[in-house]
Amino acid sequence: MKKLLLILCMMLFTSPVLAYNDKVKVGDEFISIVGASWCPPCRQLDQLLKDPDVVKALKHYAYVFHIDGDRDIKYRRYYRVDAYPTVIKFRKTGKKKYQELSRFVGLKSKKWLIKWLNTHSIVK
Repeated sequence: MKKLLLILCMMLFTSPVLAYNDKVKVGDEFISIVGASWCPPCRQLDQLLKDPDVVKALKHYAYVFHIDGDRDIKYRRYYRVDAYPTVIKFRKTGKKKYQELSRFVGLKSKKWLIKWLNTHSIVK
């Protein structure tokens, strides 16, 4: 019973970004895309992310995380996501510390997206 209570408390009071800790290294930049399966602009963005020019721009980032905002309400509230899709650029600055670099909401053109991805990015 105590173990279950501890797990529930950890779920309630843990920052959603802690899920990134195992994957992202300090200094790495990564992208979080918050959307929903029912959202037409989210599906269009998913298709745009498969474009070879966009894929090339995404290679500057350690990871691209897709978050279902309807299922992960805690994440959506923590990062003040009010509309889909919301795309957020982060940099890991320390253990369990993340800096938001930039964000946009809605569907953008391929040219705009590539320019945005190339801004603030670490060239590896």
